Amino acid sequence: MDINYSYLPSYMVEPTRLYIEEGHQPGDFLFALFSNDFMSVMGRADETNRTMLKEWSMFLYNEAPSRCYGSTELVKAWIKQGGMLPQLLKGKEQVLD
Repeated sequence: MDINYSYLPSYMVEPTRLYIEEGHQPGDFLFALFSNDFMSVMGRADETNRTMLKEWSMFLYNEAPSRCYGSTELVKAWIKQGGMLPQLLKGKEQVLD
């Protein structure tokens, strides 16, 4: 799965990629965003991210795997499973077989 991160501010691409693809613990803003906690998003967002909430929602809807966002429980489960990495590695093993 190729994810288009161009919706996002450039300094947010790497932490977002690490969360989605490898299941790294995101910072407070991203944790709130992926958890669908609007009040925390507004309290933790810098000015750039606050003005780009439409782009963030477009990114989530169009690009992010649906199981990586939506609630705190989904975010914690995504981190625990290691993001997309286990699926990507499994796919490579199947190709090699």
